[in-house]
Amino acid sequence: MSLQESDGRTKDIAERLRCDLSFVTALTDLVIDRISTFRKKVKDVALTEIAAYELGTDSTTEEKCAARVEALFEHDKYTFPGAWDESQWDPKNLTGVQTFTIRKNKSYMHDAMKKTLKKFFFQSPTSIGSQLSSTFTCDYQDPTGVDKRNEMPITFVALMATAIFAGLLEWSNGIWKLINFSGDTYSSVYDAHVMALQDLIDAHSKEMHNILADLLEYCGTKTTTQRGGGALQLADFS
Repeated sequence: MSLQESDGRTKDIAERLRCDLSFVTALTDLVIDRISTFRKKVKDVALTEIAAYELGTDSTTEEKCAARVEALFEHDKYTFPGAWDESQWDPKNLTGVQTFTIRKNKSYMHDAMKKTLKKFFFQSPTSIGSQLSSTFTCDYQDPTGVDKRNEMPITFVALMATAIFAGLLEWSNGIWKLINFSGDTYSSVYDAHVMALQDLIDAHSKEMHNILADLLEYCGTKTTTQRGGGALQLADFS
């Protein structure tokens, strides 16, 4: 049976994924806790994009690398695009604060996340995102009736954010150290991202619609319908 033929059968599941967090969590068990091969592939892709956070340049010491990871983890700043500010860092004594100044209206739009989403879910026609793209929808109602773009599923975004978190955590001591990407360790991170994304949508529906639709467009997927946690504290769409 083709994906198109099965769309009717998956409609109820897709609807529950959009509005029922407990159902999302249950399905997450299948992905995060049980499918080790799938889990490893997600992390492997994310690891190729960690360099975008500038943790390991030639001039970066272990202390500086560790300080940068700490700064990125504060309120999930790693999900935002931003730039490093070293004005409070003492390069001689290797002490102080590394500050990551973020673009607060671009939550979940860091280049590392965007590229990981594209590489893992939409790299080829056989990738899972490409195969499921016909089921993507949008709950946002544009008052003008003009914007009918579909959105990247928040479950995809949350999984990518979790994989990026796992990749950064391996550098948290300033030296890379492998940490097993297990469901027991990271399912709570995934759940927190799903809830944060939903909270952002509830609080800033138009702005988050633009972000999720832009992510889908970035991945090269048609976004027009056929019928015509941490980040929440920092996001600022004013």
